[in-house]
Amino acid sequence: MAINNQLSWDETSFEKALKIRLGLDLSEIEASRLMRLWENARDFLIPNILEEIKATEPDLSDHGPRHVANVLNNAYHLLHAQPSQTSKLSSNDNGYFDGLTSYEAYVLGFSIMYHDVGNIFSRKKHNQRIQEIFSEGFTQYQLDKDLRQVVSDIGGAHTGGQNANNQAIDTLCAVDVRGLWMNQQIHMQQLAAILRFADELAEGPQRASILRLRNDLPFKDGAAIAETSKIFHKYAECISPQIDRSGQRVMVRLNIDLAELDPKSQHEEVTALLETFWRRIHVLNLERRYACFYSPLLEPFKATNIQVRFYNRGRLIPVTRHHVFNDLVIPQKPTGDWKFDNCPELDSSKIWSEVIGFLEAENGTE
Repeated sequence: MAINNQLSWDETSFEKALKIRLGLDLSEIEASRLMRLWENARDFLIPNILEEIKATEPDLSDHGPRHVANVLNNAYHLLHAQPSQTSKLSSNDNGYFDGLTSYEAYVLGFSIMYHDVGNIFSRKKHNQRIQEIFSEGFTQYQLDKDLRQVVSDIGGAHTGGQNANNQAIDTLCAVDVRGLWMNQQIHMQQLAAILRFADELAEGPQRASILRLRNDLPFKDGAAIAETSKIFHKYAECISPQIDRSGQRVMVRLNIDLAELDPKSQHEEVTALLETFWRRIHVLNLERRYACFYSPLLEPFKATNIQVRFYNRGRLIPVTRHHVFNDLVIPQKPTGDWKFDNCPELDSSKIWSEVIGFLEAENGTE
């Protein structure tokens, strides 16, 4: 394939910290080799794959370089209680990626870079098509098969799914707990959980086609953003997630400026934004708990805080909403006809019926 080498990229906090960590743990030659491999792969991905996803899936919110940079920085902040200013990163600070080996931090970053590349083919099952990108463009960068496999497995678990009965699939459970790369153990399941949560938190105006949405501008092929997708672009424009590891929470604000809505449909648009927010927060809170289950490094995140604020031409309207979804459970004794929720297999009568049925069948054969 023809290679495009033109790109625009600001080095992320994750990458700066990764350089420091590799430099501390590895020989200068090995650290330089790994970062050169990283930069070559990144510089191929951005113009040739990530920038082109919008052409394949124009209705999607952004899944290009800005999104990848956002997820990288989210992962960095999820793992650091007091993130340093990037200008103050110092080789004297050896606390970067505590809980991960330098190789695991490297694999995590690589998995984040690749997690959405399958969208270049189609949104459907895009998480399962990472290997195809490796086969297409990366042989010149000498990515060994072990690295390709762990990155594909980790990146492939960043989305959910449903079985034939419309029940959610435990995709993180399907990831091997441990793998090997460079003769080093890689805690793959834990890395997959970190990636998935960092990806879930990657919301905000950077993912919205704001000018195109407001002015109904068409894409190059003449098509406009689909009506069913417009609400997600509007939502992305209004959302502001924050990661507060030291405060043991993630925070999400929905900021709605009424002046930016159509006066004829403000009620409908506000309602749609709020309903979208409630659904997204419900999913985010479940994703937080899900990721924390599989990654001990995320255990500090015990709550999801939300806030809704309204403005009119930038002036705050004194109508707000706050809520905290946390994992606090206050023990209380069961009363009345109590049963476990969603556990039909723990029904006393059914268990006894099975016992009696077995005994009767056994006696009948004697």
